[in-house]
Amino acid sequence: MSSAIPPVIRSDEPGSFPWGVFHERHPRLIRQVIDALPYGPAERQRLEQLLVESTTGVLTPLDESALDYAQWQEWGRDLFGMPWGEAPFLWAESYFYRRLLDATGYFSPGAWQGIDPFAPLKNAELAGPAVDDELAALGHLASLSTVASARRMISSAAV
Repeated sequence: MSSAIPPVIRSDEPGSFPWGVFHERHPRLIRQVIDALPYGPAERQRLEQLLVESTTGVLTPLDESALDYAQWQEWGRDLFGMPWGEAPFLWAESYFYRRLLDATGYFSPGAWQGIDPFAPLKNAELAGPAVDDELAALGHLASLSTVASARRMISSAAV
């Protein structure tokens, strides 16, 4: 068994899964967030800026007034200033979502404080017929043995 540490997964290789997340999935996600809630010009501009920064710019730290500023400074101490694509993918994706929440005003006093920017998307998915079908398919679990019930739930979750 090799003890070599595998290479860091980054999002700077066109065509790779991580590159697709930052250059295809995140742009769609930001459009969906902008379209789902009646954000004002300031929130929309910050979301657009985040999109540009995360696809073509460098990692910038949070504003010093952020409650979790010190924690993100520690986590990103060797990353701030480098292109997003050169940072470890999982860290950069986590930071993207933290910055998205900041851009929407989630942490700031005002109309958008504490408002989940993904709530309309989540609610639409939960209201869809697919959820009803899945729940109906699992409705008889109480009549099964614990083992059979667990197998059905695991099988359902894997789909």
